Amino acid sequence: MNADAFVSADAETCGRETGEPTSPKAESDSNGNGGLSGKPKNANVPRRRKTHGVPLQEIADLYNEVLGGRLPSVQVLNDTRKRAIANRWCEMLGTAAPNGKVRFGDKETGLAWFAGFFRKVAMNPFWMGENQTGFAVGFDWIFKAGNFVKILEWHPPKTNQAARGRA
Repeated sequence: MNADAFVSADAETCGRETGEPTSPKAESDSNGNGGLSGKPKNANVPRRRKTHGVPLQEIADLYNEVLGGRLPSVQVLNDTRKRAIANRWCEMLGTAAPNGKVRFGDKETGLAWFAGFFRKVAMNPFWMGENQTGFAVGFDWIFKAGNFVKILEWHPPKTNQAARGRA
């Protein structure tokens, strides 16, 4: 199997108990010596949990739908981007939001969650390029692990009207 086939397989499924995408390297390294222990190659590797298809192209299309025209559109979905999307999908799949509700557990709710996530990006003027430096985020910036968490944990400022309504 070539590297492209591995990327394709990894980018479309979530594996193991942690929900991380599976990778052949991780599997061969799990026994500590690259699979040369004399044991079957997958002897020490937990079985994959039921896989969930990662809708790679659909997530890129959602990004373009929500943010295209205001941020650079995704034109190419290369292997690096596929891996990044799959990693973020698997990190969020089945996890609980601060309110205790599961973020998403299937493709349909996952796509809805990502649409909301992209709308959240659009709510931040700085990320949208409204700043003194002209910096604006892009698809790759959004899907980097650290930046994804920044977006996830960011809360839009309360408006004066909303603040008055709570007083």
